[in-house]
Amino acid sequence: TLQNALKLYPDSPDIVRAIARQYTMQRDFASAESRYKKLLEKDPRDIEARADLGDLKMIEGDMKQAEIEYREVKRLAPNHPLGFVKLSGLYVAQKKWDKAIAELESGHRIVPEQWSIMNDLAVLLGDYGSGKKDLDRALTLAEKAQTLNADNPNIMDTIGWIHYRRGDMNQALHWLEKAQSKAPANPVFNYHLGMAHHTAGNTAKAREYLQAAISSKARFPGREDAERIMAGTRG
Repeated sequence: TLQNALKLYPDSPDIVRAIARQYTMQRDFASAESRYKKLLEKDPRDIEARADLGDLKMIEGDMKQAEIEYREVKRLAPNHPLGFVKLSGLYVAQKKWDKAIAELESGHRIVPEQWSIMNDLAVLLGDYGSGKKDLDRALTLAEKAQTLNADNPNIMDTIGWIHYRRGDMNQALHWLEKAQSKAPANPVFNYHLGMAHHTAGNTAKAREYLQAAISSKARFPGREDAERIMAGTRG
């Protein structure tokens, strides 16, 4: 379908980019890269194509080249959040938490009302910030994001997990239960809710949700903790 569309609109960068993404999904990385490079030959300032090329390099495991592409996005569009968000994701993958936070802080300054950046920054500050001050700011950011996208379970989970990190299990359980009810198969939501119940002393519920989390094949932060707790509560 995309190839037929390209015959009708051969100069459409959106169609070429869609084809490249399809190649990426099929793990035909050489064909995907070729498409992106053709787009960039026509328009070296196409930040979406360059960001997609960075994504491709991340999938391939070439973190150095991915960083080069994302930094070029930042250079070409210093007042657009795309490069900052992409670099933050790269640093998260590399567990370079301080750098990831710094990039998202910059993105947040550019678009202070963007709920997704607020939420992602709240997650990083909540898990990898420095003490109570960052936890307090994380909660403020997450609550502001929730006012902008009230029914988003990811934001509910973020708020609940920050309350968990702050030691407020009542609020943690309230928000984490709301998130999990909207996406009951989500392993992260189940892990967070299981941990809150575990800390609150609700052993049976903790086992229920932690088991649901580790039954998923997905890798997620905290999976090892969930497996350890489940192993310790058997019998």
